[in-house]
Amino acid sequence: MQSRVESSKPLISIFSLRRIFYLLALSPYLLLYLSVFLGQQSEFQNLWMLFPCAVIFIVIPLLDRLIGLDHANPDENQKKRLNEGFWFTMLPMLVLPLQGFTLIWAIEVFHTLDLSPGGKLAWIISVGVVGSMVAINSAHELIHRRSRWLQGTGGLLLASMSYGSFKTEHILGHHQNVATPEDASSAEKGQSFYLFLPQAIIRNICCAAKIEKERLAKEGSGFWNRENEFLIWSSVSFLIACMMTIAYGFSGLVFFLGQSLFGIFLLETVNYIEHYGLRRKTRENGTFEPPGPEHSWNYSSFLTNMFLFQLQRHSDHHQKANRRYQLLRHLHEAPQLPASYAAMILLAWFPLLWFKVMNKRVEQYATFS
Repeated sequence: MQSRVESSKPLISIFSLRRIFYLLALSPYLLLYLSVFLGQQSEFQNLWMLFPCAVIFIVIPLLDRLIGLDHANPDENQKKRLNEGFWFTMLPMLVLPLQGFTLIWAIEVFHTLDLSPGGKLAWIISVGVVGSMVAINSAHELIHRRSRWLQGTGGLLLASMSYGSFKTEHILGHHQNVATPEDASSAEKGQSFYLFLPQAIIRNICCAAKIEKERLAKEGSGFWNRENEFLIWSSVSFLIACMMTIAYGFSGLVFFLGQSLFGIFLLETVNYIEHYGLRRKTRENGTFEPPGPEHSWNYSSFLTNMFLFQLQRHSDHHQKANRRYQLLRHLHEAPQLPASYAAMILLAWFPLLWFKVMNKRVEQYATFS
């Protein structure tokens, strides 16, 4: 009797799993609600305010190691299916109402919960970290879309973190100048994160203002114009700060600016990691070679890529900036980090350890590029 040959085709494809697991990108907000609930059941309420940070920076990297890597890339038929429907666009759009509601709830917690000064600081840090992980990351996806409505949604998310300048600078500055000394978000080899951070923030803001000034000048308009995106998103952030101050007094302003500060701190840590030490070569005519896969660091862990809309497939993002997150490819020739973003963020905060781990990798990829 002839034995039956079982099909090796999986019952559920990796792409179907991703469709479901992208919901994880919204889930860090739940960590904030859990931290308050668990804190209220415990005598260590102030310590529980750091629960979201513990999950993000300890639990998720450990799970990344257990679950492993996902190198699967969609073929042409799969690409067509992944481009269909509203699901993949809806997920980052849902972040706007979630971010707005969570900010209002979080400041109410800050204002009413009986927390020590250390507990209040821990709460501000956690809200900022979650806001950066969800709101800023979703904004990063949306501002690359062609739809002005989706771009505007991304701008509002960035304004909720007081970093609306990122919308202009990232698209018209970073993507053109990546991996060159002209880019505020590309760290040099041997540059510590703490030297990188202030110049990255200042250059980001100044570059965004300059880009808008030059754009409007070409259109025959001045800087102080209602079409100036730098002023638009800065005004939105100022309005949110004013509303929180009116509603909650000085503590409302402290909360909003504090969570923004920690959110920006985390974003710039990610920027530091993504292009550290990688440089485009200068051609004979003095211009830089086009950006390639070798100019961004990557890590294709399944879990973190679900949380971050595949941001860790960063080389492919720079190959085509408006490629949607569900279509981003793992590129085998691209530089690979030794661990996922959360673990590398912790490492970046300790420069000597960072240099020990990363400088060798930079040299290795420089040799083969």
